[in-house]
Amino acid sequence: MHPEYVRGQMIKKKVGHQKIGISLKSVMKPQSLYMDVMHIDTKKFMVSATEPLNLTLQSEKEKQ
Repeated sequence: MHPEYVRGQMIKKKVGHQKIGISLKSVMKPQSLYMDVMHIDTKKFMVSATEPLNLTLQSEKEKQ
């Protein structure tokens, strides 16, 4: 038996594809990354923010 029969998915339809309009495609935008060290009590944290994605990342900086 074919696996399609076992799964119950034997169909004769062809898969259609949706056309994407040129106006909907992503436009290249300038991206920026800002970083700074933030002090809280005795610990240091590296904080970075990005535009236009609006992502904020933070990580604790180990002592060196």
